[in-house]
Amino acid sequence: MSTSSQRNKFRLVSVDDLESEDAETLEADVIGRKIAGRYTIQAHIGGGSMADVFRASDAELGVDVAIKLLKPGTASNEMRARMVQEARAAAHVRHPNLVRVFGTGETGGTAYIAMELLDGPNLETYLRQRPGERLSWNEAIDLLLPALEALHAVHERGYVHRDIKPGNILVAQEPGCPPRAVVIDLGLVKPDRALRDAASPPPTEVGRVMCTPGYASPEQVSERPVDRRSDVYSMAITLYRVLAGRLPFHNARGKPVYVVFAHHIHHAPTLLADAAGDADIPPAIARVIESGLAKDPADRPQTMLAFAEALEAAAIASTPPSRSPFARWPHATLLAQALILLMAWRLTPAAVAGPHTDRPRELIPPPAETTGAARGRPRGAARAGVRGRPRGAARAGARGPRVRAAGQPTS
Repeated sequence: MSTSSQRNKFRLVSVDDLESEDAETLEADVIGRKIAGRYTIQAHIGGGSMADVFRASDAELGVDVAIKLLKPGTASNEMRARMVQEARAAAHVRHPNLVRVFGTGETGGTAYIAMELLDGPNLETYLRQRPGERLSWNEAIDLLLPALEALHAVHERGYVHRDIKPGNILVAQEPGCPPRAVVIDLGLVKPDRALRDAASPPPTEVGRVMCTPGYASPEQVSERPVDRRSDVYSMAITLYRVLAGRLPFHNARGKPVYVVFAHHIHHAPTLLADAAGDADIPPAIARVIESGLAKDPADRPQTMLAFAEALEAAAIASTPPSRSPFARWPHATLLAQALILLMAWRLTPAAVAGPHTDRPRELIPPPAETTGAARGRPRGAARAGVRGRPRGAARAGARGPRVRAAGQPTS
């Protein structure tokens, strides 16, 4: 494909992966305005090229919320329809790692979404605060596996996200709780054909690509149909960025968008082992992430849940077997050691011998005569299934049993 044809083919709607910090915000008179008769705008807290996000007080519930407002220059009929679709998609899915939506509507020639207010930076900002702008592999898996499951829930309701990236994942930092990854932006969500109605935005016109270039899938940038496997690709790039501190096509950074697109379509990504050789990323983890970067959707994990489970299995396989399940609780480790020493002392002849006799007591009385069915498990036998999950692996059991999705990916 020639350079000139690439230039003519693509018209990008700016959802740039370097957006937000320097984007022009709404007029200053937004502060103090009341939206929908109940939300009073208090302060600007973020935003991008299409919308701004404000802290607001909800007069009806007496709590603070986040209000997302379309910029007046982008508040076309199509973009207002997309905002309604975003709110509808988020409202249809209940998951602790997906932002909750309280309402949507139009005001003053623009549109808004009222959402829960979460305290914390987005993942991109969170990474910039870390050495090398990256996380260790076990920290990354612990943090992001729940976000993968939230996206699987979005897919199961018939939506494709189409804009997964660190800027659209918030790291909520609640007092006394570990960091929690929350998917916060469904602005480019695409509904399954069966969910389309008169209020849905029109299909993206031929020749126009709506995406973030650095995280877009090959089918997305070449105008082929996208499904949930496109989101798997974008999440694989996000994981790569989190572990390596850079994108897989680093040499295309800063170049024209058609060059970035060409890398997604034609070029093999830099292997994680080469991009982050000093990060000690287990080969099993790297292989799973790189499988998500396959050019052909059929060669990737076919669902976000399958991707999450493969990462979890790789994390368990990569955890040293000698690591104690008590590693997270040092006081419990000391208690266990004390109990072992106590048991060892009680089992010495001096400890078990009775007074005024040189015969040791019988530690365990002879078992009563029982049938085989009544004897039960011998004392001290191992109990399968009670071993703790190694540190660094996701704790699926705490989130309830998983159900593997059936059928083909949505188109």
